[in-house]
Amino acid sequence: MSARASNSSGSSTETDELAKEALFLFKTATAGTLPKSVATSRLRESYAKYNQLRAMLASKREMDALVSVYKNLGSVAFSLGKREMSFGSKQDPKVSLYWLWQAIVNFGEAYEGCKKEDLQCKDYLWATNCLRKTELVYWAIFQFLVDSSDDWRVRDGQIQKLTRACLSERRLCLSQQYVLACLHLKRGRLLLNAATTAYNKSVETRRSRATGEDKESVKFPLCREANSCLSEMESSAVMVEQSLKRIDEIELKETIKSEFEEQKAEMQSLRLKVESTRLCNQALKLQETAVQGSDELNLDLIWDAADLFLMSMKISRGEGSHRENDTATKDALKSNGEEKRRKNSTAQNMECEAIAAARLGVLYESVLKNDFLAEPFLMHAIQLAHVIGDIEHRNMGLNDWFICATKSLQAVRAAHDTPDCEYTPREEFKAFAESIDAEIKESESKTTQARKLLNYLSSQHPAKNAAHRDEMKQKIETLDASKFITYKKALMVAAKCYHTDKNGAYGRDWVWLCGKIMRHVNDLFTFFKGVA
Repeated sequence: MSARASNSSGSSTETDELAKEALFLFKTATAGTLPKSVATSRLRESYAKYNQLRAMLASKREMDALVSVYKNLGSVAFSLGKREMSFGSKQDPKVSLYWLWQAIVNFGEAYEGCKKEDLQCKDYLWATNCLRKTELVYWAIFQFLVDSSDDWRVRDGQIQKLTRACLSERRLCLSQQYVLACLHLKRGRLLLNAATTAYNKSVETRRSRATGEDKESVKFPLCREANSCLSEMESSAVMVEQSLKRIDEIELKETIKSEFEEQKAEMQSLRLKVESTRLCNQALKLQETAVQGSDELNLDLIWDAADLFLMSMKISRGEGSHRENDTATKDALKSNGEEKRRKNSTAQNMECEAIAAARLGVLYESVLKNDFLAEPFLMHAIQLAHVIGDIEHRNMGLNDWFICATKSLQAVRAAHDTPDCEYTPREEFKAFAESIDAEIKESESKTTQARKLLNYLSSQHPAKNAAHRDEMKQKIETLDASKFITYKKALMVAAKCYHTDKNGAYGRDWVWLCGKIMRHVNDLFTFFKGVA
């Protein structure tokens, strides 16, 4: 008996010393005087000592003391969970969740121990409140991390703010937290079923306590709490069922929507290609009608063809009016990603844009004799051709539009690099060109420039074609400074008179001079076309 008593006394002394050490570590860590790293280390030591004490008491089946240890373990784990939220490293949220879950487990053990041993009401309520508070904090952080996807680099202030908000909602039950979290998870059905089972057990336990055999000893507030839990359980069950259906519906709708948006983007790309090709063909017909088949040049049709080529380019790359008003198509292309759009369906639209740019550049270079406007479009067409070749692994150099664009670009650059090297006109024609340039002064208005140019051409360098010459004189006589349309029509006739393609029969000197004249005519016509 003496030896047994001595052994028991020694064991009790050992557990008391261990409990004092653990409590001392916990108090010094939470006093707020130590650095965070030191305080965290002491909390971990305290948790380890309490865990060691729990194992010793469990073997002796000392339930009262064991409940107290579980409470202390839960408090230490809860402090560690809150402390880990403030470090800000990549793994901190996961560590915080681990310690908060340990707090839930230990508070739960204390809660069950209070029920089994019929401990004082204050111990039971304390364990219940700690368990509920820890659950709320845990699921608040869990839901926050679910909403944040894989981004674990969350700031301390965001988590603390969310935690405080959830702690203020005392009536927020665990099952509702599950429902909110499951709406963001793929395995929502399993978690919702687990939540329903756990919550039903909790309600059944409370109902048995509230409607036990000794009904008179049960106070009215406890009955009211049980009834409230029963009604809350029924509403939660309905919420869980609705959430399950909603998850299935959302997944189905998202799948259908994704397929629909992809098909819509493909159809829109095809529509743009058809519309761009139609405008390009229409412009080619206008150009053919204006330039070929007759001795007259309809400058108005030429510029209409240029406008159609330009519109075809804009529609192909999504900048035209047809495209800007299509908000749904814009959203569809955004949802599929810019890179994917460019590499797949838009490769065809890029080809349409390249064709239109090449045709427009050739039109400026060969018909309107405007190298300044032709060069950027020709370069753009050739660059797009190389991009398309890289995407689709095709050789674009065999296409007729690419060959024409390359030749026109070479001609433009050759004219810039070695001006007048192929042909040198007579000195008198050089003097004519200089005198024409002198007539156009930038300080004067466009109407004055146009009137001076037309009068000077009509008097000093009349057109070789008699019919065109008479028509030009008539248009000059009808010029009205208040009506820009009269200048536009007169310049259209001047284009017929001096276009290089229509004056080849009158000698190379005259063709060279006509090229100089056409640059002035085109510049002025561009202005009056926009205002008339």
